[in-house]
This record gives sequence, structure tokens and C-alpha cells, in this order.
Amino acid sequence: QQDSAGSMLEFLEKARSGAILPTDVIIRYANYFHDDLTLDNMPRLQLINLCRYMGIQPYGSDTFLRFQLRHKIRVIKEDDSRILWEGIETLTKMELREACQERGMRSTGLSKEAYRRHLQQWLDLSVNKDIPIALLIMSRTFFLRDDIFEQKETDESNLSGLADAISGLDKGIVNEAILEAATDAEKMSHPEVRKIKLEVVSEQNVRIRAEEKEREVAAKKKEAAEKE
Repeated sequence: QQDSAGSMLEFLEKARSGAILPTDVIIRYANYFHDDLTLDNMPRLQLINLCRYMGIQPYGSDTFLRFQLRHKIRVIKEDDSRILWEGIETLTKMELREACQERGMRSTGLSKEAYRRHLQQWLDLSVNKDIPIALLIMSRTFFLRDDIFEQKETDESNLSGLADAISGLDKGIVNEAILEAATDAEKMSHPEVRKIKLEVVSEQNVRIRAEEKEREVAAKKKEAAEKE
């Protein structure tokens, strides 16, 4: 099926209702929520929560928080490639624990084999299936409860967590992804897509004004500090 805003909206509706979705469908639509789109449109409260979850100090402007998260994501991507190159079997139990912790996964109370299995599942999604790292991190929160870990985590449960993470994303992020999936014809004539486009433009203008205000405040502080 050709991707379109209509098919994306149908996918989102099913994800929010808790419907069981085919793995290839989840993977296909997850790729629309790439890291830049997600972080650029994430509201401050979600930025702060994501920073805390990843062990980043949640202080500073929205721009600074996004910068820190992008840096963290870049480090994780490089580490994913390194682990695949060197071989996951070369990691000690402590290294496996640290790798899981860096990616927002459970890092206590599991066997070496369990850590290896969880990290392998992460690598399969992040590298082999090219799932965006920010979305993967958010999906990990669904696997930190003890009742989840009493069962064997499977590829299906990992992908179900991705669908849950997508269904809980902020409206601004979802709108941007819908526009990316929209065909040219939909952007011109589909009433819901045209409405979403207006909302996105309005939100972008608000964000631009907020960033300009942040720069003005920072410039004034710098000027005051130089005078002192």
C-alpha cells in the first residue's frame, strides 16, 4: 500500500485503540517519526521528561535541551555501530548492563543472557530496521515494569511498545509526520490534511517567535555580564 496521510491516520487510529498491528506496518510508519522531527516538535515538558529518563540534567532553554538529546542520540548511534562491528558476544555482563542503561532499558536484576537479548533486540530495531532512536527510547518505558519482565520480551512486544509510544506522541509531532506522509493531492484537497497543515504552520510561527525571544534574552544577559 502506498503511504499517504490517509493511511497514516488509519494507522494512528488503530494504534491508539490498542489494535494488533502487523510488524511491517509498525516499522514502516515508525520511520516517519525521525529524531529531528520528534525533538524539534516536542513540547518542553516532554523534553524535560526525556532528559531525566536519559540521565541528562533538564536545565536550560528548549534549544539547549534538544542539543543535549541530539548529542546523546548521536553517541548511542555510534555505540550501536561499534557493538555490531565488534560483536555483542564480546561484551562483559557489566558492559551489557551499562549499554542497556544508556538506552533507557532495565539494567538491574537480570542475567547476562537477558541483557544480551534485550540489547540485541535494540540493535535489530535501531540499525537493521533503522527505527529512530528517540522513538526507541520512549518505547523502552513500556518495558520497565516488573510484570513485563516476568515474561520473555519478544520482537512482537518490542514493536507493540513502539506502537504505544507513537500513539502517545504530542499532537505537534504527529501532525508533522502526517504531512510527511501526505501525497501532493492530499495536501491540496484533503480537508483534514489542509487543516493539519495550517496547524503546523501556526505552531512553527509560535516556535520561531519563542526561539527569537530566547536569543534576545540570552544576548541581553551576555551584554549585562560584559558590562559588569
